[in-house]
Amino acid sequence: MHRIDRSPRCAGSVLVLVLVTLLLFSTVALRVVHLAALAEEEHVLLLQSANAAFQAEAAVHKALEIITSFSDHIGAPDTPLSRPQWQEDGIRITIAPINTRLNLNALHPPFLPPQAMARMQEGLERFFRTAELHGRFPENHRQEFGGEIRNILLWLGEGYDPGQPDSAHMADAPYSGFQPSYRPRKGPMQRPEELLLVAGFSGLDPEWVRQSFTVWGTDGRINLNLAEEALILALAPELTSYWPAILRHRTENGFQRLDELITRVGLPMDLYQRVLPHLTISVDILEVLIEVRQPAWYEQHRLIVERPSILTNIPPRILARDIIVSRPIRDRAPLPFR
Repeated sequence: MHRIDRSPRCAGSVLVLVLVTLLLFSTVALRVVHLAALAEEEHVLLLQSANAAFQAEAAVHKALEIITSFSDHIGAPDTPLSRPQWQEDGIRITIAPINTRLNLNALHPPFLPPQAMARMQEGLERFFRTAELHGRFPENHRQEFGGEIRNILLWLGEGYDPGQPDSAHMADAPYSGFQPSYRPRKGPMQRPEELLLVAGFSGLDPEWVRQSFTVWGTDGRINLNLAEEALILALAPELTSYWPAILRHRTENGFQRLDELITRVGLPMDLYQRVLPHLTISVDILEVLIEVRQPAWYEQHRLIVERPSILTNIPPRILARDIIVSRPIRDRAPLPFR
């Protein structure tokens, strides 16, 4: 009988083969587990995004109910700094007048008379300059800002005549090298974030744009009771030296009439007449911000609602609606509420 000798070298080769096979199986197993985890995560996100959509729809009805029930109190002079808010079970609703922001579409010709148009242009230039000086732009955006009000005017259609194709050249020129390519609207903006498409304004923070500007409303006046100091003084810089008295009165009592700038604050008549066309205390159109939070999903919905008259039974009318944010919740992205 012949004896078969197994050399150590042969045994080592078998061991290596076994280890390689196990490694391959382990890699495949890990890959399968990883894919299964991704599929499970995708399923969870899909389910929670669907739930968020249902919650948002229910919140829309709740918001309209709030507006109908408390329409006469929203922005009322007796509560000058109040913005109605409702929160429950992962949903938050915030309601604010749109005239607490500067209306970009007020620059759309012929939206305002020439004198008011010039005031709005100067106000926007002043506001951007003040915001930049006070560090209101994020650090990574500050150096990129080089916007000119002229570009906003061209975007809105200044000098454009559909019957004369050559009239579009001036507005289109700054966008000739953009990729992907696009052209100015040459008409009223549909959303305030459209400002980010205007040449020179792409570096602005979208959230800051939403907080500072609007494109809805019937005029370019700013709300004296509810708007921020920087926005009011951008449009009416004559009020700068009177601002402490204005702030004290609107905080303690609220302006029930604009002529209280004379009787309560002490504005001279000539100054009052200069700023009067640019201020208001009325609230006609509201912005409703609906935030929905699921364990792994977050959404922001925006509604623009026409406020019903307290003298009629007409329900609130939705003028515009869009989704601002729709994304998974990550640890690195803190949310405004829980």
